[in-house]
Amino acid sequence: MEEGFKVSAILLAAGLSTRMGLDKLLLPFQGLTLLEHTIGVISAFPFYQRILVTTQARLSVINLDKKIKAIVNSSPELGQSGSIRLGVMDATGDAYMFFMADQPLLDHAAIEALLRHADGEHIVYPAINGVPCTPAIFPAKFREELLSVQGDQGGRQIRQSHPDACLPIELRSGAPLLLDVDTWEDYCAVMKN
Repeated sequence: MEEGFKVSAILLAAGLSTRMGLDKLLLPFQGLTLLEHTIGVISAFPFYQRILVTTQARLSVINLDKKIKAIVNSSPELGQSGSIRLGVMDATGDAYMFFMADQPLLDHAAIEALLRHADGEHIVYPAINGVPCTPAIFPAKFREELLSVQGDQGGRQIRQSHPDACLPIELRSGAPLLLDVDTWEDYCAVMKN
């Protein structure tokens, strides 16, 4: 990442946790909730902006870092795309780095590795054996496409439309680092690491 290149961090945290059956983002992890932990990870980086898109219910029970701007998604049932649009509408950086709040093992080294490749041209994302994961960095030139995503697909459809712009970064740490907490079994696995 070149000096002066501005990255807006957008934390997507408005999901309904339907697979878990309870609000997974409020589960404890290292003395915080999963959501607060991820906010702390993002706050440790000199992002140009830090934007949290979440529900009013979550916002009312977490400790929000002053470095984060909160946007309430009042229609989370419409899928992840609604949160993406809300975050992008507020973002003014040269690129947008999308984080998911249910990846508590994501570490500083992985984020730094992705940010090193942010160049304003490529969609940068981690991969495990070639399979795309999050967090992903989208240059601002994809703003209009991000504002038009629908449903729960997120940026996948944009990556598929622009294969030449994709820059996957294979992370040596492997699958546990990028594990999403979607089920109780996932949560138990995360707590063992």
